[in-house]
Amino acid sequence: TQDPLESTIIDFWRMILEQSVSTLVMLSELGQGQSKCPCYWPKSEQMFEYIKVVKETEEAKDSYIVRNFRIFNTNVSFHSCSPFYSCL
Repeated sequence: TQDPLESTIIDFWRMILEQSVSTLVMLSELGQGQSKCPCYWPKSEQMFEYIKVVKETEEAKDSYIVRNFRIFNTNVSFHSCSPFYSCL
């Protein structure tokens, strides 16, 4: 997928949850402008409508950062949770 826009970050997380995405690799730079991507993940945890995204770990490597997230669907009576591993 393409980087989400500020106005489509909620849709982006909905797609990640609905499609059971387990790995995401970001190749864009963060920032403003057409060739930059907004920061679409939380610093610790954040709600995106009914989707709760929790950042569990962050590990800086030589040339990239690995962030691990858990994603919860809060619309169900039991909390379904998906592991989400990303290199961002």
